[in-house]
Amino acid sequence: MAQGITSKVRTTAGALVLAAGLLGGAGVAAAPAQAATAAKPSCVSVSHSVGIATQTVTVKNRCRYRVSLVLKRLFLDGPCVSVGANRWRSFKWARSNRYDGIRWWCV
Repeated sequence: MAQGITSKVRTTAGALVLAAGLLGGAGVAAAPAQAATAAKPSCVSVSHSVGIATQTVTVKNRCRYRVSLVLKRLFLDGPCVSVGANRWRSFKWARSNRYDGIRWWCV
C-alpha cells in the first residue's frame, strides 16, 4: 500500500511540473532572469563603515527616480525601504551582525 501512495505522489508531482511548464513556463523562467539583472544603479553609491561597536551603511541616491532596497544581514534582513531621488539613507546596527550586502528593487 505504501508503494501505491509513493507512486501517486510521483505522478502528481510530475503532472504539476508538466502543467507549470506548459501553462506558465515563461513566467517561471522570467523570475530568475529578473532577479539576476537587479543590480545597483550606477547613480547610487553605497558606503559601509565598521566602528568599535557598530556598523553603518549609507545609501546615496543621485538618480532622478526612487530606488528600493533590502539591507541583508546575517541574522535579520531589514524591511524593504526606498530612497527618494537625490536623497540618502543611513542604517546602523551592532557590529556582531554581519553585513551581507543589498538586494535592490524589492518593490
